[in-house]
Amino acid sequence: MRAEERRRIATAAARSQIRRLNIEPSLENAEGVLDEMARTEPDLVASQWWLTASENQYRLFHQEWRRT
Repeated sequence: MRAEERRRIATAAARSQIRRLNIEPSLENAEGVLDEMARTEPDLVASQWWLTASENQYRLFHQEWRRT
């Protein structure tokens, strides 16, 4: 699976979790959700992406998050 696909899965997982928790969909909350997910469910694609993403992947995640 390519980095772009993993990033999109992580973005979708963060949005889903934010909706489920009924919290503000801010970038800080998205990062917090992904961080928590990586600690509690490290086998998920989103967690693996979060733990291994390059600086460029983080930058692209931030851009995508702000766009949508």
